[in-house]
Amino acid sequence: MKTKYQGTARAKRVRLQALRAEFENLRMKSGELVSEYLSRTIAIVNKMRIHGEKLEDVTIVEKILRSMTVKFNFVICSIEESKDIDTLSIDELQSSLLYGHYRSERRTNLNKDRDEHSERSNFIEKEEEISFLMVSHIQEETNENLWYLDTGCSNHMCGVKSAFSDLDESFRNIVKFGDNSTISVMGKGSVSIQTKRNSTLSIPDVLYVLDLKSNLLSVGRLQQKGYEISIKDGVYRIQDDNS
Repeated sequence: MKTKYQGTARAKRVRLQALRAEFENLRMKSGELVSEYLSRTIAIVNKMRIHGEKLEDVTIVEKILRSMTVKFNFVICSIEESKDIDTLSIDELQSSLLYGHYRSERRTNLNKDRDEHSERSNFIEKEEEISFLMVSHIQEETNENLWYLDTGCSNHMCGVKSAFSDLDESFRNIVKFGDNSTISVMGKGSVSIQTKRNSTLSIPDVLYVLDLKSNLLSVGRLQQKGYEISIKDGVYRIQDDNS
């Protein structure tokens, strides 16, 4: 019995050493999405913990930050200057990386198209700051049928014109980001969302934001309309209390 235990412990130790080496050698691949790289990292971390390794979040955060590709250098510097790395959670890190990268790309596109958009911007009828916090996942291309629930977004937003069942294109506004950059709201209307139960959920007062990469549903707005938001097994569920 003792020999069997020693053999099991030895095998576990050897496996843990291999996982430690795999963790240390982890590097983000060129073209890999943030979510994909973090998923690879967390998968290894979970295996290490199963084999008895005690890894604190700060160790994982520091590992991720020093193993990102070069294009994230500016974003990483910004995170290190503005966040307390010792208390930063993995989820917060992912949101910060995605937000920083998205804003960096948005800033580049805005600079490139500034002259083209300046004339159109003169037609903005009013400016109202709209609170906007980054959702945890950014798609490379907008999916009309894919929506993210966001607790920090004060308005529903959609970047796909064809998703609207009705759209008032005379409505104009501005979405203002945390770094004071802005993008124009080019309309407001209703969007019908197909649920997994094949029912249709009609969402009013959705802002049409050109080139928005992720369709966003504001949790606060849904709750104001009488929807109950719950989380079970890591899945958000929306229930209409009025029905």
